[in-house]
Amino acid sequence: MKLEIILINDSKLFFKEYLFERGDRKYAFNWVDASGKLLCRWDNAPHWPDVSTFPCHKHIGGKVISSKETTLEEVLEIIVKELKPQK
Repeated sequence: MKLEIILINDSKLFFKEYLFERGDRKYAFNWVDASGKLLCRWDNAPHWPDVSTFPCHKHIGGKVISSKETTLEEVLEIIVKELKPQK
Protein backbone atom coordinates (compact mmCIF):
# COMPACT_ATOMS: atom_id res chain seq x y z
CA MET A 1 0.00 0.00 0.00
CA LYS A 2 1.19 3.51 -0.79
CA LEU A 3 -0.42 6.75 0.34
CA GLU A 4 0.35 10.45 0.11
CA ILE A 5 -1.52 12.58 2.63
CA ILE A 6 -1.52 16.37 2.31
CA LEU A 7 -1.92 17.95 5.72
CA ILE A 8 -3.53 21.22 6.76
CA ASN A 9 -0.21 23.12 6.83
CA ASP A 10 0.72 21.78 3.36
CA SER A 11 3.21 19.31 4.81
CA LYS A 12 2.88 15.78 3.47
CA LEU A 13 3.05 12.27 4.83
CA PHE A 14 4.22 9.59 2.43
CA PHE A 15 3.39 6.08 3.59
CA LYS A 16 4.49 2.69 2.23
CA GLU A 17 3.62 -0.64 3.77
CA TYR A 18 4.18 -4.14 2.53
CA LEU A 19 2.67 -7.19 4.22
CA PHE A 20 4.14 -10.58 3.34
CA GLU A 21 2.47 -14.00 3.51
CA ARG A 22 4.81 -15.22 6.23
CA GLY A 23 3.65 -12.34 8.48
CA ASP A 24 6.54 -9.91 7.95
CA ARG A 25 5.78 -6.21 7.61
CA LYS A 26 7.94 -3.60 5.92
CA TYR A 27 7.03 0.08 6.34
CA ALA A 28 8.18 3.67 5.92
CA PHE A 29 6.50 6.93 6.90
CA ASN A 30 8.11 10.10 5.56
CA TRP A 31 6.78 13.41 6.87
CA VAL A 32 8.03 16.41 4.91
CA ASP A 33 7.32 20.13 5.12
CA ALA A 34 5.72 22.13 2.27
CA SER A 35 9.13 22.57 0.61
CA GLY A 36 9.88 18.82 0.75
CA LYS A 37 12.37 18.95 3.64
CA LEU A 38 12.25 15.84 5.80
CA LEU A 39 10.73 16.47 9.23
CA CYS A 40 10.70 12.86 10.41
CA ARG A 41 10.89 9.35 8.98
CA TRP A 42 9.89 6.14 10.72
CA ASP A 43 10.89 2.85 9.08
CA ASN A 44 12.11 -0.67 9.66
CA ALA A 45 14.69 -1.03 6.90
CA PRO A 46 17.52 -3.13 8.41
CA HIS A 47 20.35 -0.65 7.87
CA TRP A 48 20.94 0.65 11.45
CA PRO A 49 21.98 -2.45 13.45
CA ASP A 50 23.29 -0.40 16.39
CA VAL A 51 19.84 1.05 17.19
CA SER A 52 18.37 -0.68 20.26
CA THR A 53 15.03 -1.26 18.51
CA PHE A 54 16.63 -2.66 15.34
CA PRO A 55 15.32 -2.82 12.69
CA CYS A 56 12.73 -0.19 13.74
CA HIS A 57 14.06 3.36 13.97
CA LYS A 58 13.27 7.03 13.38
CA HIS A 59 15.17 9.72 11.44
CA ILE A 60 14.82 13.20 12.92
CA GLY A 61 17.05 16.24 12.73
CA GLY A 62 19.78 14.35 10.88
CA LYS A 63 19.93 11.69 13.61
CA VAL A 64 18.74 8.11 13.76
CA ILE A 65 17.12 7.08 17.03
CA SER A 66 15.31 4.05 18.36
CA SER A 67 11.58 3.73 17.71
CA LYS A 68 9.15 0.93 18.31
CA GLU A 69 7.29 -0.65 15.41
CA THR A 70 4.94 2.09 14.26
CA THR A 71 1.52 2.18 12.60
CA LEU A 72 -0.13 4.78 10.40
CA GLU A 73 -2.54 5.62 13.22
CA GLU A 74 0.33 6.28 15.65
CA VAL A 75 2.19 8.49 13.18
CA LEU A 76 -0.96 10.51 12.47
CA GLU A 77 -1.51 10.99 16.22
CA ILE A 78 2.06 12.32 16.57
CA ILE A 79 1.64 14.69 13.63
CA VAL A 80 -1.72 16.00 14.89
CA LYS A 81 -0.11 16.82 18.25
CA GLU A 82 2.74 18.64 16.48
CA LEU A 83 0.34 20.65 14.31
CA LYS A 84 -1.93 21.76 17.15
CA PRO A 85 -1.34 25.38 18.17
CA GLN A 86 0.69 25.70 21.37
CA LYS A 87 -1.19 27.42 24.20
